[in-house]
Amino acid sequence: MKISYSPIHTSHMVGHRRQKYLLYIGLILIILVVLILYYFGANRELENLTVLGGIGSENLSAEISAIEPYDNSVKFDSQWLKKNCLQGFNVTDEVGNIGKLVDAWKNAPRRDCSQVLNWFEACIQFFTSCNQSVHRFNVHIHCLAHMINTMSNTFKVEKFHSLIIWRRHNPLEINEEELLDAMETAQKWFHRAHQYDEQYTIPHIYLDILPRASASQVHPHFHVALARDHYYARWAHFQVSAMKYSANHDGENYFSALNRIHSALGLSVQHGNASVIASVTPAAPYEIYLFSKTPCKDLFQLLYYSIAALRDDMELYAMSAGMGPLTDQSDLPAIIRLVYRGPAEARRADIDSLMLFGTVNVNVDPYTVIKSIKQSIAKRRPKPG
Repeated sequence: MKISYSPIHTSHMVGHRRQKYLLYIGLILIILVVLILYYFGANRELENLTVLGGIGSENLSAEISAIEPYDNSVKFDSQWLKKNCLQGFNVTDEVGNIGKLVDAWKNAPRRDCSQVLNWFEACIQFFTSCNQSVHRFNVHIHCLAHMINTMSNTFKVEKFHSLIIWRRHNPLEINEEELLDAMETAQKWFHRAHQYDEQYTIPHIYLDILPRASASQVHPHFHVALARDHYYARWAHFQVSAMKYSANHDGENYFSALNRIHSALGLSVQHGNASVIASVTPAAPYEIYLFSKTPCKDLFQLLYYSIAALRDDMELYAMSAGMGPLTDQSDLPAIIRLVYRGPAEARRADIDSLMLFGTVNVNVDPYTVIKSIKQSIAKRRPKPG
């Protein structure tokens, strides 16, 4: 009996094997690329904003020849103040005792004590002068919306106004890595928007956590906006007050002095190139200010430590933050303001007619706030080595 068979062409087998090998090699290369990008993406340093040019010294008024750049060094801390200017004065660190502290401070014989006291009185005067319609959004496509993790707001306040949205749904679980990643995404968005229209140079970021803080939805997100020509109104008020202060103090940087004064009072903490203060004249309860000469990783880490202090350590969940002007060529430093918005479950508004039209009552001791932030930094900052 004859057995018939069809011959198998070896060329077909070789081609099939070659395709399989190429497929395996392609898959391996893709996996390697993903791993490399993940590794370097997780470990790279957050870069400064360097492309954007903000409002610089050319906008200073005629009577001011120059404003010194922001200096994060504090020079005077609370131990120096107590040792050199408050001999024999011993009271607990709380906001109710600051009046007594200032009275004792006035009697200090040392010249440098008088100089710091003058800074304190001038800064408080200017700082007080600085502290004087929300729509639900629908998402639509934006000219820059192809960037990962960004979406846009239907009701814009600016030509370039978008959203940075986290993948994690619970805003109370955002960790340090996720916050830094969101800031880096915002930086990329600012650069792309600036390239699209180079007249827009002034970045801002706004964050609301939970509906109690006016967040339009629970899913965590923040607003990014790129302005042109001038700061937004409240940042412009800061600029005007800082320029007036500098005009009266030989060009001294107002925010450097403000940070040093809060350090002398024990209400400031430094983290690398950034500082945080618990305001002695808050516009809202638990108000926190963060400063750095330019936007940097230290600043955004310090923001996370401050949020974690309120959220995780003090169980204060609803909060709002504003960040700007986030550019390295501004006559203002990078500034972040963070405030608590009241109990998340409360039915009462967090602001009343007295706060809107009258004055702000300091009903939360800033020493309690700064103590919690110091503990948060010590607990969460990576250990050296």
